[in-house]
Amino acid sequence: MRKICAATAVMGESIELFFSNSEFFVDFFTSYYTDVEPQSAFVVEYDGRVVGYLLGCTNVKKYLLYQFMMFWKLILKVLKGICLKKYNKNCIKFFWWLMWKSWREIPCAPMSGAHFHFNILKGYRGISTTKRLVEAYITYLKEKHPNIKIVWGQMEVFENRRMPAVFERFGWKLYDKVPFSKYKYMMKCDRSCEGEKLGVSNKKLKSKVFLATIYKQL
Repeated sequence: MRKICAATAVMGESIELFFSNSEFFVDFFTSYYTDVEPQSAFVVEYDGRVVGYLLGCTNVKKYLLYQFMMFWKLILKVLKGICLKKYNKNCIKFFWWLMWKSWREIPCAPMSGAHFHFNILKGYRGISTTKRLVEAYITYLKEKHPNIKIVWGQMEVFENRRMPAVFERFGWKLYDKVPFSKYKYMMKCDRSCEGEKLGVSNKKLKSKVFLATIYKQL
């Protein structure tokens, strides 16, 4: 799952373009789910190989406390790495974005219920696969956590894609969305060059990116 996280972290593409060492990135986005709630994790398999995952959380307050502690541990770790010149300039740019801007670009979300995030490798993505993965998680919540009445997730969306009508078609509603500057900030030195390396079109890069919270009543 850690490898898939690193392979899908930038607009569904690999994080390796930006990070020579992606360990701290992967730790921040997966360690709560794998270390504290592994029972709420689901995977997509193809020919015996794991090609995607959904990581869930059933205790939002515990998650927020864990992430707060993880954040400060990562700060100390990254500062040490910077002093030892372990990280390249893209790692440092992301670190400063995470520290000074990321917390201001988080959309509102329910402070109860369960949440999740998922990633699937390129070549295995599809609406049916995603739907089955999320439905498996919802079935798990209904069976193991019947007191939970709402489930939500956050995802990056482009201004012209995956708008409320699309979410509602699959039974989800938009809770909130805010402009998300992570990619603009990381690619501002040479946006088209970085996009070409990523295999991301300039049209997509020029689109506004939002972080959206979607939810569903159980």
